[in-house]
Amino acid sequence: MSSATRDAVHNFSRPLRLLAGLLATSLVWACSCSAPDICRIAESAPVIFTGQVVEGGLTTADDPWNSDVGFARFRVITVFRGLPSSTKTIDVKFFNPQGMCSPIPFFRGETYLVVPSKRGTELFEGPCGASHDVNQRPEDVGYLRKYFAGTAKPAIAGRVTAMQRADLVGNSFAQAKAVIGVRITASANGKTYTAKTDERGNYQIPVPSNGPYQLTIEPQGYERVSRQADAKLEACGFENIVLQSKAVVIGTATTQDGAPLSRKTVFLIDAEHPADIPLEADTTASGSFEFQHVPLGRWLLSLRPGEYGGYPYEVTYSPGASSRANARVIEVTKQDQQERADVRQGAAFPLRKFSVSATLPDGTPLKNGGFRVELPESTWSAWQPILNGAAKFEAPTNRPIKIFYEDLQVDRRNGLYSIEFPPGTGPVEANLLVRE
Repeated sequence: MSSATRDAVHNFSRPLRLLAGLLATSLVWACSCSAPDICRIAESAPVIFTGQVVEGGLTTADDPWNSDVGFARFRVITVFRGLPSSTKTIDVKFFNPQGMCSPIPFFRGETYLVVPSKRGTELFEGPCGASHDVNQRPEDVGYLRKYFAGTAKPAIAGRVTAMQRADLVGNSFAQAKAVIGVRITASANGKTYTAKTDERGNYQIPVPSNGPYQLTIEPQGYERVSRQADAKLEACGFENIVLQSKAVVIGTATTQDGAPLSRKTVFLIDAEHPADIPLEADTTASGSFEFQHVPLGRWLLSLRPGEYGGYPYEVTYSPGASSRANARVIEVTKQDQQERADVRQGAAFPLRKFSVSATLPDGTPLKNGGFRVELPESTWSAWQPILNGAAKFEAPTNRPIKIFYEDLQVDRRNGLYSIEFPPGTGPVEANLLVRE
């Protein structure tokens, strides 16, 4: 599995997994993460190196969000800071409690830019760490080589994105749409220097010297932005630009019989990049909703982008209760555009009751922990605690259900013991045998 595929699978699926329970009605965020840019890494990180994971770390069969892997051993390729240049291998321990802010980032056999924290002589990677696969942002390693070699040249660099909410700038879970192919101009002393954004919205403008420049961008469909930016060494001249449109998508969500669907969440999904985090809006008591500052692009309106997860109805798209194949693509091409799109609730899932317990081989019931409940081939999962001897919940009759035992005190048991139930209609009572 490529790193890009893993990112698409895990980065999108995890926000949909953070649910308080099967009957929760909204997404629950454990926390938010803001990764430091390469400028801050180069200036202040205590340890920086590139290396390949040769022992420990994750395999492609592991879930980075729910793993008891405790460390990764790296074959050191390049030391930038914090380690003797002669270092051949080094261990990085994980401090990332399951279900917390971010996944364990290291897969065996892959190569990473590693930016661990340091406690005494030990290195740690924790929640919201800055380490990443070198293939994700290959330019970072190039920046570091120039920065530490003293050959970096002055430049202004950054990323141009469009966001619905400017207050979430830097939040890893926020929907930020790259603005591609737009020209940016830096001016000073009567001279002008230009660059265009790439497919990720990144740009870099080489300039002759450090100091202030007037940075101007006139993207089609957005308002012109002009502000002062300071040029620094190319590793540290980052000037990220967030654009906001005035485009609005409004509509009404209704039940199958046409009544207002109140206090539910509707989603705008990027039709070109459906794995990206969707935009969200809540319906009012009258079923109406409004998305403000919708970035330019092609969007799909849905009542649910994932699966069941506390919303026991079939996924539907606008117009009406359309399937994904028949969904209307909402084209937002102007910054002051207003579009209307209505959506209707899908058919309800019939539900069945589950009562699941866990015991040791000698019959001793397990009272700690609970079960991670999943719909196979779905991005959705939830966690159900064991209360009064069993975890009790409801799930759809027309979906297979798989549960994994997770112990709050004995991590090595987590995910090793599971049981799967085929679709069915009757209530289910089951016991999962857990070995030491």
